[in-house]
Amino acid sequence: AMTWLGMALYGRQVWLDRVDPFHRFFTLLGRFGFMGRSIEDPGAFAVVRLPAQGLLGDPPRDFSGVVFVMAVLATVTFDGFSETPLWVDLLQWLAESAEVRPLLLVAVQADIEPLTAIKTLGLLAAPLIVTGFYVLTCWISARLAGSLTTMRLVRSFAHTLLPIAI
Repeated sequence: AMTWLGMALYGRQVWLDRVDPFHRFFTLLGRFGFMGRSIEDPGAFAVVRLPAQGLLGDPPRDFSGVVFVMAVLATVTFDGFSETPLWVDLLQWLAESAEVRPLLLVAVQADIEPLTAIKTLGLLAAPLIVTGFYVLTCWISARLAGSLTTMRLVRSFAHTLLPIAI
């Protein structure tokens, strides 16, 4: 209902391209595929191309597109990280920490399952951490290159991380 209302208020294509996360995600997945639309000939129905070739030449137009790519990568990364001994040790440390225990007790009294809350906070923090490291890397690269801006690098290389997430 929210998607239909958004499309009615803002227009179908504007809503799908800028807001709807499923449309944005599956559009990116489609660009990774071996079949797609021709960049040179927009009227062509479909072309066969190398995998991920559809990601070339059309970087995200704004920072929100970059953040979306980082969020896709971060959720996959967090999913893998949450299965590691390091994450299990972190959860155990949080459960046994004298500083954190009062907060966990407050959460339990508020009918919040502490383990679920910690995992949710980790999942929410992951895109911020991944985006931060990515922008920092682009900033360092821009300084070393001298002639490029950080935002140009951020936009130009965001799609190169999609194959990792896929």
